[in-house]
Amino acid sequence: MHAMAPDSSRRRERRKDARPGELLDAALDVFAERGFAGARLEDIAQRAGVTKGTVYLYFASKEELFEAVVRQTLVSSIARGQAALRDFDGPTPELLRLVLTGWWHRVVRTKAAALVKLICAEASNFPALARFYYDNVIEPGRRLQSRILERGIARGEFRAVPVEHTVMFIVSAFLYVQLHQWSFAKAIPTEAIEGDEFLESFIDFVLASLTPREPQP
Repeated sequence: MHAMAPDSSRRRERRKDARPGELLDAALDVFAERGFAGARLEDIAQRAGVTKGTVYLYFASKEELFEAVVRQTLVSSIARGQAALRDFDGPTPELLRLVLTGWWHRVVRTKAAALVKLICAEASNFPALARFYYDNVIEPGRRLQSRILERGIARGEFRAVPVEHTVMFIVSAFLYVQLHQWSFAKAIPTEAIEGDEFLESFIDFVLASLTPREPQP
């Protein structure tokens, strides 16, 4: 019997190492297209080019697979924002621009944006997933934005706005774009929000509203 060629063995090992990522990419595609209830593990496996049994080697259930997709896309992006807050030494307006721009390009302008529409539509039917999403995405995201605003206020770079309300204002604009892109824009392509003009206009508007005001004479 011939020994297995070393190159062939290494290729198989590399393929095996890459498979969880391939499954997550396929799962994001299927979740974005069909929602959570409509997504089947068979469809995800077929999209990834593997058998359904292979999916179970890495993920015990569709719920676990969904949570892994959220961690890979949304949770990881929040972690990058948290790292920026920890390590950034410059002005807070630049930090806010950096974090919002990162979220825009890593989430809002990608298929990961569909996860917001999915969780809004199906949260009441899958409360455990809703709780997971709330604890790992919504609350950490709010805390991140709150800490950025508090940093700017403490340094005199932002005026003393109500932090909780301002965070809701900032987040809601991005949520609108994500929901719009995966609902009306899918049915009416001419309504898609194209390019990054919205982002630049929005950040300029937010920073202008946060700029300390000159005292009135």
